[in-house]
Amino acid sequence: MLFTIALLVAGQAYLLSAGHFPTPPYDKLPHNSTSFNCSKKQIKKMSYFKYALLLHHWVVQLSNLKHAWEPYSVKEPVSATPLNQPLYLPTSKATVKNRIMKAALTEHLGTFTPEKPFESGLPTQSYINLYEKFGNGGYGILLTGNVMVDPAHLEGPGNVVIAKEIDTPQRQKLLGQVAEVAKTDGALAVVQLNSAGRQTPESLNPHPFSASDVQLIKNNFNKNFGKPIPLTVDQIRTEVVERFAFAAKAAYNAGFHGVQLHGLTYGGSPENRLRVVIETYNAIRKEVPAGFVVGIKLNSVEFQEKGLETDDAAVMAEMIDQAGFDFIELSEREAFFLEFAKQIKPRVKKAAVYVTGGFRTVPAMVAAVVSGDTDGVGLGRPVTGEPDIARKLLKDGVHSCLTCHFDLNNAATVCNIQMRQAGETTLEQANGNVCHGIVDVSDKEDADKYMDVILADNVYNVANGHSK
Repeated sequence: MLFTIALLVAGQAYLLSAGHFPTPPYDKLPHNSTSFNCSKKQIKKMSYFKYALLLHHWVVQLSNLKHAWEPYSVKEPVSATPLNQPLYLPTSKATVKNRIMKAALTEHLGTFTPEKPFESGLPTQSYINLYEKFGNGGYGILLTGNVMVDPAHLEGPGNVVIAKEIDTPQRQKLLGQVAEVAKTDGALAVVQLNSAGRQTPESLNPHPFSASDVQLIKNNFNKNFGKPIPLTVDQIRTEVVERFAFAAKAAYNAGFHGVQLHGLTYGGSPENRLRVVIETYNAIRKEVPAGFVVGIKLNSVEFQEKGLETDDAAVMAEMIDQAGFDFIELSEREAFFLEFAKQIKPRVKKAAVYVTGGFRTVPAMVAAVVSGDTDGVGLGRPVTGEPDIARKLLKDGVHSCLTCHFDLNNAATVCNIQMRQAGETTLEQANGNVCHGIVDVSDKEDADKYMDVILADNVYNVANGHSK
């Protein structure tokens, strides 16, 4: 039965489109404290935080380069009208203003003070500034990065946390400020809730709770994970269901429109895989008004890796739909699995279905929606370079996102830096320019120069806390 809790307890860190930097104390360290002339010996003496600052400083210098904005190729322009259509969510009866969703991206812009738990996991001004930029980006749904429901099970330093044991008026106020700016231009502001489970880095928790005692091997980012401790039946209720329900209520009180459960599936029948998810959904519904949106994220590649047949996944989606979830996000790193969505969508009668991963052009997005294979599309990595990409695609006649010349790991680092840059100024300080100060790496020549800086003296690995 313990495998049934893995859908939420082992919620893996959302590593698709962000890096792993802790929050450097920018107010303590001057921006001119580093330069391109740092030697390898000097780098080795730097602290973990200073590595992040060093990398940030280098990218700021690179942002002064002149860039040729290189979009993805579009053979024939296509009207974005189908993407501008509103979408009705059945249970909450909420209306989404368009079909583009800003997907969840882990920001690592919260405070991180383990020795002072009440001050850790708070949204910073940079975090608020970032969501002010996204909040003026034209999205139908605006998802936050993974907000953790347990301070002992973080995906990484700098995660924002909502948990009963560290709840304070200050935390509630800051969450309210995030919600306010995220809703600026009419997006549904939705908090993605998560608990890292066995994917909590070993440096943060050597023995995290999980569905079993099976230790996770290093992931693509070369992180180490500790030996997990299986949860008891009682702990399933207290450490999973109740934590998610509390966080959802806190999100509602802060002014958010809804929450998304970050779910992964392991072992057993479809019914067993979803048992804790349904229990958590019902617990949340008891804590919030009927108009509060509740969605879920499912990862298609996880289905494949765990041997789950597409028909089983379709059965699960059908059960999620029947439970009352407002939307289901099918997500992974590429859009190849649109075929996967094609087989699931007909089984979902009420909930809206979103597909995230790989969409870069208006023609591809329109084709997916018009065909009925999905109700909406999610954008991840493209939004960090252009926080207003939805508005550009829907209103400004832009037909594609900017090209990314990096592999997934390096693109994650780029996205993290771009979000930090977006968070450095308020929209007013940026004179209303949502993209102010964000490095553009769509030009291949500049991208190559950028990577030379990242990889110099192995800064990429050490700055992210990875093994050399």
